[in-house]
Amino acid sequence: MKRLLFVLLPTVLTLLSGCAHCSDHAMLSTSAEIAGYGGPSATAVAEGSWVQVDNALPRDHSYAPVVEAAGRVWLLGARYEEDVWSVPVEDFGDPEASWREEPSLDSFGGYAGAVVVNDIIYAPGGWNGPETLEILDAADSSAGWVSGPSMNEPRRRSATIAVGTNVYVIGGDSSPKTMERLDTTDLSGGWEMVPGEMTTSRRSPCVFLVGDHIYVAGDRRDRSTGSYTVERFDTTQPEQGWERLDAKLTANRGYAAAMTADGHIYVVGGFKNSTRVERLDTSEPTSSWEDVPRTVTGMYYPAGIVIDSKLYIVGGSHPRCCEGSKIIQIIGE
Repeated sequence: MKRLLFVLLPTVLTLLSGCAHCSDHAMLSTSAEIAGYGGPSATAVAEGSWVQVDNALPRDHSYAPVVEAAGRVWLLGARYEEDVWSVPVEDFGDPEASWREEPSLDSFGGYAGAVVVNDIIYAPGGWNGPETLEILDAADSSAGWVSGPSMNEPRRRSATIAVGTNVYVIGGDSSPKTMERLDTTDLSGGWEMVPGEMTTSRRSPCVFLVGDHIYVAGDRRDRSTGSYTVERFDTTQPEQGWERLDAKLTANRGYAAAMTADGHIYVVGGFKNSTRVERLDTSEPTSSWEDVPRTVTGMYYPAGIVIDSKLYIVGGSHPRCCEGSKIIQIIGE
């Protein structure tokens, strides 16, 4: 069975994102082997080209995350929607795949991320319920979603990532410089605000995990612009706070997809339906971002996911924002 290595929604990605979204993403580990060093080689991406598969999703998808859990890939909502679909990992990307409709979310409505820890899906925030957390056991989805502890701040247009058994939610409309954390082994403890603020406000940033470090890049500033800046947070030394990196994105980014593979972080698409793909070698975080092959179709608010040796860009809006698409774009070995 294929194993997922990284998910991002812009968000997140996802890694997450959407952007914002997230990471064996079935259980995110802080080990470098899983968090950032799987997926296609840097050379395979640089020398490859994207392949587009039309009508590969059960419905139009954008503004919402894609995750893997319990051997299936899951589409979680869409812009203002709560419907959920899943398909076996080995069938993902096949336009003939048989998708299964899953229990709908109660309040999630896009503009947020989701992560997976031990085959449990955590979906915090979103357009329709920005302080809420919804939880689903992917191995027994028929039981439906249950409510978890509410966050301290509303988190619409936030980014979500998991580090071990901890879930982090970053930025968003109402609290764009802050981050809060939930220990999934003790939900009764609720969410805690992580001391220290990011160096700039971030709405719908791209988020990545490499080793023990959370990276955030870009954000949505208004309807047509984002930012170039990148910063990171060492989860093993939270007292050090956020570190702004000199390595700025080569283009302003908002509503882009984020993925991590082979020690590189990738930002794909975003404002103005961009086809641009750029990446940063995290072993040299002071180096410059480099352009790699562009996607076939430019997308606004797609999701990104890494499965085995390939990067996938899932859905997104083109040519107009908000409408979504059924397109999957793939690069890798």
